[in-house]
Amino acid sequence: MKKKKCPHCGYSFKPKYENESICESCRIQTRDDTSGHKYEFDVKCLSLDSFEIKGTLMLFPEKVVFEPEEVYFKDKKIEIDISKIKDVRFTTEKEISALRVGLIGVTLGALAGATLGALLKKKHNMLTIDYDDDSGIIQHLIFESKDMKKAIEELNEIRRTNKKNA
Repeated sequence: MKKKKCPHCGYSFKPKYENESICESCRIQTRDDTSGHKYEFDVKCLSLDSFEIKGTLMLFPEKVVFEPEEVYFKDKKIEIDISKIKDVRFTTEKEISALRVGLIGVTLGALAGATLGALLKKKHNMLTIDYDDDSGIIQHLIFESKDMKKAIEELNEIRRTNKKNA
């Protein structure tokens, strides 16, 4: 593919896709994805340093990006090339919150509270992405959100398209 000149910064770059019109740096800075549609999901990342980090999961045709929303976690931004993704899974986990059981237990009595707390489980939708890091070690990222079914559908479609174009 021929080199193109970025209209934003003037940099001469070699596009990965034919319809790509701006360079990678400008695309990241402007959050523009001219090589295809970008999907965004508000998520919690559950697998970084034992913290639940709120942020945005963005799906591009060539990569997956997690960008934390809290300023003190900005250094935890993750970019994964689509070709390095080995597997994606959708899972649901029902959990019994100790706080929920405790509050219901105080209100209704211990036995009734534990029973009712067990019945009022909270459903969690999670997306797990397994990928090879730069050292060749398989890493697992876990994201939680209500929209994870949609995210996995879009991510699988992006992966299928990438495999066809490879």
